[in-house]
Amino acid sequence: LALQLTKVQRLAELAALFVSVDGLLFAQSRIAMNDIHVVFFLLFALLMYAKMKSSKQKMFARYLLLSGIFAGLAISTKWSGLFAILAFGLDQVLSSIKVWKLPSLKIIFKMIVAWTCVPALIYVLSYSQFWLQGHTIDQFVELHKQIWYYQTHLTATHSYQSTPLQWVFDLRPVWYSVQYVDVNTVGNIYNLGNPVIFLGGLLCLFFILARCIHTFVWWKWFLFSSYCCMWMLWLFSPRIMFFYHYAPAVPMLAIALAWGVVALWKTQKLALKILSALVVMGTLMWFVVFYPYLSGLPVSTEFANKVYFAI
Repeated sequence: LALQLTKVQRLAELAALFVSVDGLLFAQSRIAMNDIHVVFFLLFALLMYAKMKSSKQKMFARYLLLSGIFAGLAISTKWSGLFAILAFGLDQVLSSIKVWKLPSLKIIFKMIVAWTCVPALIYVLSYSQFWLQGHTIDQFVELHKQIWYYQTHLTATHSYQSTPLQWVFDLRPVWYSVQYVDVNTVGNIYNLGNPVIFLGGLLCLFFILARCIHTFVWWKWFLFSSYCCMWMLWLFSPRIMFFYHYAPAVPMLAIALAWGVVALWKTQKLALKILSALVVMGTLMWFVVFYPYLSGLPVSTEFANKVYFAI
């Protein structure tokens, strides 16, 4: 996705590196929860959309259809996969406003089919086992009424619940596991994000927005708007939320941080080059130090208390 948006190989490699050493994505990829699959399908949906934007007429329809297919797979995994379609729609609105011209009726029709009918069909097909067991359409509708009621009326609380504003500042990770090997040895799994990526990426996103306002560059706008779509809607959720709901937004932070590092490295000032190198080293060092904290690797209780629980 980073390579498709920026066309800069070094930037794309850095973005991949940052995603690989982020604690939230790392922990989620090693546990039996479906949030990491949502991230996977959302990234492919965004990639297909980005390819669609830059493609010629012959390939336009193919990438449009693929963006709808991957959005449907994301929605079939978790309803938050709808954020992809929101990102598509938001970008189309801005593109139309920018040139004061709507797409042709034919293209609008294709978009409606690709981003509503195709995901809906895939969503229904994802219940194949449900249908093969003999359930009826009425039961399907009743099930979704219950799901919606649960999502909008849940009043339960949890000791590790958090708010979207806490996610931004890398606060309140979920404690997944603890293993007391002996009196002096313990293994823990938390899904804490890499603070260099979380905070540095957020800062770079705002720089990208500022640059985009001054001189509009489509990929910069799309990166920022995609991040907002993956995060901001959670601000209005009526139910309790957890840190892992922020996972789909993390790749956008990684791409933004990679852009910032490459931009600093290209400057002629030695101090800024050193800063860019320190950012990369910081992400790697954090991951090495916190690897036991993310993976359940047993360490001495004294070490855990001094390094992981000192605050």
